Amino acid sequence: MAKTHVIISTHTTRHLRATLLGVAIQSPRPATVVVSIDNDRSEVRELCGACAGEFSLPILVVWRAFPGEVRVGQVRNNGVRALAGAGVEAGDWLHLLDGDSVCRPGMLATAERLRAGHDLLIGGRVLLTEEQTGAYDEAALAEGGSPVAHTPEQLAERAARDGRYRRQQFFKRFGLVKAHKPKVLGANHACTLGMYERVNGYDETFRGAWREDDDFGRRVHLAGGRARVAVEDVCVDHLWHPLNPQKRENWSELSSESSGPHPWMPRAGLSNPLPQGELRIERVG
Repeated sequence: MAKTHVIISTHTTRHLRATLLGVAIQSPRPATVVVSIDNDRSEVRELCGACAGEFSLPILVVWRAFPGEVRVGQVRNNGVRALAGAGVEAGDWLHLLDGDSVCRPGMLATAERLRAGHDLLIGGRVLLTEEQTGAYDEAALAEGGSPVAHTPEQLAERAARDGRYRRQQFFKRFGLVKAHKPKVLGANHACTLGMYERVNGYDETFRGAWREDDDFGRRVHLAGGRARVAVEDVCVDHLWHPLNPQKRENWSELSSESSGPHPWMPRAGLSNPLPQGELRIERVG
């Protein structure tokens, strides 16, 4: 049976504890949990060690020095690189989360059921308010309960997005939808290792943390990947945080250039990364 390997990308301790707790309560637990850090700050690694002990959750921590610019695609690729030699097979699933996204109880089991026969799972998220995030009940989550109540408006928005994505997936077969739709959500999606390697992972030439997921979904489609929309059924809580003042909209930077004979191969990706500092990997817990 295909195994699940969770890869969490982060650069801060802000919401990482809640994210790791959300993974720890899953049943069954993932075969591997990787935290890939976009810097070498010791406090992030120390929090991983503390959570590994508190939750009895072994974690692979991978990091390198901050390269001077945000490269979320490279951080995700580093999480996959950390799995090398861990016995991961092509049919295994990589479930990618951001360090401010929290799984509800049973989410990974639902994902495992829905992803069968596909190469890509497109999950969803509920954007929590500052007030909801401040009241987020980790004790209730640890006991398998609901850590926060979603508003009717949040539930309606999630349902509408799920329906829209399903329609896009249907019409895509007729060439009536843009190649990057239905949109992959970087904070919550899953892909087989085989497909991730086929498209050479994330394009590391993207700067910032926006649109690199659109590009990834577009290339999986070009490579013949079969996607399953599960916005409602496989949905995370996205904890509130201040907007990044350096946010960049990278849509204009999407490129059709490739590094090889196939249009789904990025200029710099899993097998041909952009230069970065020494990659460090440590197992904690």
